[in-house]
Amino acid sequence: MLRIGVKEDGFESFMLDVYNRCKDIGLSPQSIAFHVADLLEFSKTVSLSKIPDYVKEKTTEKRKLEEEIEKLRAQIETLREQKEDAELLRDTALEDARITSFRLKWYTDVSEELAKYGIPVHDISKLVELVNNIRQYDYDVKKVINEFSNVDRPEDNIRYLDKNRHDLEEKLQNLKSDIEKNEHMRFKAAISTTILNELY
Repeated sequence: MLRIGVKEDGFESFMLDVYNRCKDIGLSPQSIAFHVADLLEFSKTVSLSKIPDYVKEKTTEKRKLEEEIEKLRAQIETLREQKEDAELLRDTALEDARITSFRLKWYTDVSEELAKYGIPVHDISKLVELVNNIRQYDYDVKKVINEFSNVDRPEDNIRYLDKNRHDLEEKLQNLKSDIEKNEHMRFKAAISTTILNELY
C-alpha cells in the first residue's frame, strides 16, 4: 500500500473510499473477486504492464478489419450493379434474338411461298415493290388487270420490273445485315451470362 502512495494511517480511509466507489458503480465483492480472477488469467497471456499496448494493437486490428469490411461491401455493391447491367444486356439480346428468329421464320416462309410460284428469293425486293404498287389499287384484281392491260409496250414493263428487282434485292441485303447484327449481340449476351454465372 505504501508503494502505491497509501500511508499507514490512511489505509482504512483508502479502503472505505474504494468500497464506496465500487458500491456506486454496482460492483460487489464477489464481482471484484471474479474480475480479479479474470485479470490474473488474462495476465498469463499478456503481462499487466503490456495491457495498454495490447488494447491499442487490438483496436488497430479492429479498425483495419472494419475498413476491409467496408471495401468488401463496396465491391459487392459494384458486382451487384455489374450483374444487373449484364442481366439487362442479356435480356435485350434475348429479345433481339427472339425478333431475329421471328424474322428468319418469316423469311423462310416467304421464300418457300415464292418458290411455289417459281420466284427466286433474290427477287423478293421486286415482289415487295410490286405489292406496294398494287396497294394503290386497293388490291383489287380487276383494277390491276384493267390498268396493266392498257400497257402496250413490254419494254416499259421490263424496265419497271428490273427497277423493282433491284429495290427488293437491296431491302433483302439490309434484312440479312440486321439478322447478323442481332446474332452477334445474342452471342455477346450468352458469353456475359456464362461469365456472371461462373462468378456467382
